[in-house]
Amino acid sequence: MDLEDLQNDLAAVRASSPDVYQRLVAPFFDSWKQQYGRRIPLHAVDLFKRRIDEEMSEIKREKQRILDKATEKGATIDVAQLRAKMEKAKAQYLGDDRAAFNRGIDQFVMSLEAKYGTAIPVAEASELADQLEEDIRKNKEVARSGEQTVSSSSLEPKQQDFYAGTKSHWSSSPGSFERQLQRREGNPMFPKALREPTNEDIQKARANDERDFNAAEEAATSWIKGVEALLENGATIGTMAPHHKSSSEVMQLCAIAGAPAESYRLKVKGIDSSIAAQIIEAMEKRSPEDAAKVREADKSWVALGSISSHPLFAQLARKDGPIGEDEQVSTILCETVQTVNEIVGIVSTAQMQDAKSWYRQALDLMKQAKEARFSIPAIEEKLALLKKI
Repeated sequence: MDLEDLQNDLAAVRASSPDVYQRLVAPFFDSWKQQYGRRIPLHAVDLFKRRIDEEMSEIKREKQRILDKATEKGATIDVAQLRAKMEKAKAQYLGDDRAAFNRGIDQFVMSLEAKYGTAIPVAEASELADQLEEDIRKNKEVARSGEQTVSSSSLEPKQQDFYAGTKSHWSSSPGSFERQLQRREGNPMFPKALREPTNEDIQKARANDERDFNAAEEAATSWIKGVEALLENGATIGTMAPHHKSSSEVMQLCAIAGAPAESYRLKVKGIDSSIAAQIIEAMEKRSPEDAAKVREADKSWVALGSISSHPLFAQLARKDGPIGEDEQVSTILCETVQTVNEIVGIVSTAQMQDAKSWYRQALDLMKQAKEARFSIPAIEEKLALLKKI
């Protein structure tokens, strides 16, 4: 299956539920891009679909529990607020049938206003939203079935901008240790003795990755359960603040573990953002001036947390990790242009003096690769970014 087609199929999820998309879908796409490029084997897609089905079933169960409680209290949804949210969904939609999506949204909101006026019972609004989603999906399938031609540009292979080894024996979502072996495989930017990892090397790396993942999963699960218990028992600024402060450590553990723990990192990040907003909102009721000071201080705290919990940066900085100090630039050049850009932004903000030599090292590595007739993906774009440091 074509990766871009699958991404288009899930564009509606990305627009309407960005947190779910980043937590559940994006890690699969990132891993597949590294592992397979554009063409994804069906067995990997089947595994992904089963994971999606499991997650959606759990979301539906949780949604129903919330709806039941809200219905008991006679809760309603303001149509004006709903329209504003729908307009945002339309603006963020990136699918291939934008006009049909927007038309469905507009018809949905107008029908609600005609039937209910200014407020809709929560349970009925949920049922109508589910029907809207189903109608948009059906319209999309009809539109696709009527297409007679395929543009030649859509058939052209897209060149990947990262390096993921030469063989297919790698995990679909490798952890940090296995990913480093993958970067080294057949790559003249690394010492010759490291370019042919053995099965024993791979198994050892996977064991290390499993250990890292277990530590990250335990920390993230414990943190999330702590927040849930807090909310159930009535949260206050005093009880929420410690969880907000400890979130960066949890996210850093997830970042160190790599792709397998990425969904946990994104989930903690999303919950933590909500906690921070609630803390500031509660303070504004008491003292707007103090709330403004906390908001500014929190921006710096979040920025630092974002640096320490960036997956590649956390792995580069790790003392007991798989990336040696002399492998940093080689490792960076194996990653996507977007990742290189993020790393450049981090080291520039942190004013890391050691990083000023990365551009020169990258030039040497490019020369070394050319002599070995090895093509570094998107090297010119990456050099232009590293030159900015």
